Amino acid sequence: MLGSFLNAVLNFLIMAFVVFCIIKALNRTNGKISGQDGAAELLGLNPSTLWSKIRKYRIDVKGLERE
Repeated sequence: MLGSFLNAVLNFLIMAFVVFCIIKALNRTNGKISGQDGAAELLGLNPSTLWSKIRKYRIDVKGLERE
């Protein structure tokens, strides 16, 4: 029982960190997803993979703060 709880907590923390990294990269690139100096390049992801994660975690790209 404790193992499943710890697994759930770990999964949540990993998800939160992934979302944090995506938002930070989008802020740093002023919302640019793909291409040179885009968030996907910064994160080492294919742009379609990044879009998939943005949809999965329901990240509001247009509502982000810009650095």
